[in-house]
Amino acid sequence: MSDATADALSKHLLTVLPEGEVRTRADLGALPIPVAHYLRGVLNRRIARETALPQSDWVDHEAADVVAATEAWRGATRSAARFPAEAWKKSVRTAARQVISFMVEPVQTMTSFVFTDQGDEAPVGFVLERMGAFSVYPYLREITEGYFKRKNLETIGREEFERLLKSIDLRMTREYGGSDWLALLAPLFELVNTISDQDGIPSTLLKQFFTAKNQPGLADLLEASNYTNDALREALSQVQIGFESETTSEGVRPDGRKSDERVADAATPVATEAKDDPKPDVEPLWQTLARDQSKKKEEDQKAQAEKVVETPESEDSSEEEPTQEEKQSEQTNAKPLWAKLSEKSEPEKSETEGGIVDVEVVDLEPEERPRESLLTLENRVLGASATEKRDWYVSSITGGSESAYRDLLQRLDEATSWDEAWPILKEAYQKNQVQIYSDPIVAFTDAVEAHFVS
Repeated sequence: MSDATADALSKHLLTVLPEGEVRTRADLGALPIPVAHYLRGVLNRRIARETALPQSDWVDHEAADVVAATEAWRGATRSAARFPAEAWKKSVRTAARQVISFMVEPVQTMTSFVFTDQGDEAPVGFVLERMGAFSVYPYLREITEGYFKRKNLETIGREEFERLLKSIDLRMTREYGGSDWLALLAPLFELVNTISDQDGIPSTLLKQFFTAKNQPGLADLLEASNYTNDALREALSQVQIGFESETTSEGVRPDGRKSDERVADAATPVATEAKDDPKPDVEPLWQTLARDQSKKKEEDQKAQAEKVVETPESEDSSEEEPTQEEKQSEQTNAKPLWAKLSEKSEPEKSETEGGIVDVEVVDLEPEERPRESLLTLENRVLGASATEKRDWYVSSITGGSESAYRDLLQRLDEATSWDEAWPILKEAYQKNQVQIYSDPIVAFTDAVEAHFVS
């Protein structure tokens, strides 16, 4: 079914930019972002290979004139790069197939893409460069890069790479709620919705997607042939998944939640089955921490109450309880989960099929865990394609600070009208001294305005 959807997508794309003509880099802007991004990578790799300068011991390649000429040549060829007319149709068909496949099964697709023609081992620099071919799911590349740096790896084998990606992908999504899944699927919905004669995403693709995320319970829920965004939202609302349907004040699921067998399957934290050595279900660490902290908080509150009774003048204490605004600020400015995963110094063993990869992860304390993912917030405030532009926005608007970017989105999300949102934007733009008429600022402003006036 992924091939059928990819074929339908490629036919649509070839109506936008028909075959039989040379296609330049500028032409790619007419295509959906994930496909255009992939095709730009194809063009860059092909040009680098086709226009590589010869190496010779008879030339000092470090000489200033040679270096300058080389840089000028590379810049000129990249600017003049194009798809020959006879190669365009095949390139579009391949791009549609690869992009759809990656959106549905990222681990398998990425592994195959990276290691094609590379044998069983590849340099990590090459691996990271190839991983940049896809614009969605940026956390895969970010955490992989951090893993390589911590391990000081120069090369990585195909099997180890696949286990690493699987561990990252499953742990990133193990506690997702319905809105988180919809946000993660937003680019796929947006891409499929460009196909005029296709009503939503085929359930076979969604089943593949959820099965790859170790969510067989969710895959089993899908009984219709196709699902629109609203239809999938309705299907997911029938079960309690992740920690969004029922939460404590810290934003985590309460202990002892009742659920039927299907819900239990859907909500089970990730751990790829070890078929030869089955293990009993174990309470996830975050849940244990949540209960322990809740107990500790009750004890602290009780002690504080006793202290107040004994010492009425305690209101003059220098240690004041943080205001609700301060608590919200602390939560809003928390680092994204992928950053916490990549920064944790002590590894936690993650079971995967075929072995164990020591992906360094951290079970966050409940007060550090955002109530919803950044994906969800972006999707609500900026629209479905925002995640693909995240690096662009973060770099241009908040000087590279993702926590400040999240804080801005949180404030915009709390606004009730464009009249309330615009001063927030203006303050952020002035604070960060942005170029008001630059492409990323214009795109961001338009997206926010569309959110309030549409």
